[in-house]
Amino acid sequence: MVREMKEKKILILESALRVFRQYGFHESKISMIAEEAGIGKGTVYEYFDSKKEIYEETIFYTADIYLQEVERIILENHSIRERLIAIAKHLGNFTEKNMGTVENLIRNSNILSQETKVGLLEIREKLYNALSKTFSQWEDKLEIRDDLNSKMITMIFLGMMKEFYEDALIFNKEDQGEIEIEDMIDVLLEGISKK
Repeated sequence: MVREMKEKKILILESALRVFRQYGFHESKISMIAEEAGIGKGTVYEYFDSKKEIYEETIFYTADIYLQEVERIILENHSIRERLIAIAKHLGNFTEKNMGTVENLIRNSNILSQETKVGLLEIREKLYNALSKTFSQWEDKLEIRDDLNSKMITMIFLGMMKEFYEDALIFNKEDQGEIEIEDMIDVLLEGISKK
């Protein structure tokens, strides 16, 4: 019974994501979410009290999926370079797939509860901490300069990825020229100065 409840809630959240992406928060209706899920409107209310609650839950649901994949990649038995490339590509795929959700979040941030805003900061902190901890564990293997630390490297990595994917996805600059994720990771690992 618990598993069935969890599956139904996930069905509602995934249906809500599609509806919110297509219609935005304000134009979306509980009845549209129910129809998308193939269930009755009353069933939605068994799990959620309001459209706002569903909206906020979709944000956390999506972020949890993203973080779980990053944590899975970090634990893989591949080279550091391969894992960083995989994380970067995951970020790109995730951003592209969830662009509508991100746009809705930006447009509707004023409707989010303070609790949800705090939760979003906590999610960001979890990602930051997971990457920072990973870079810290890799410091000896990477032969990192003494003047750098895992926090700085995490900021550089996330900043590179943000800029790369903002241009490609948000500003629709599909042609990144000769820039490839692999090249960016190599610059991160090898630095920009001549050897």
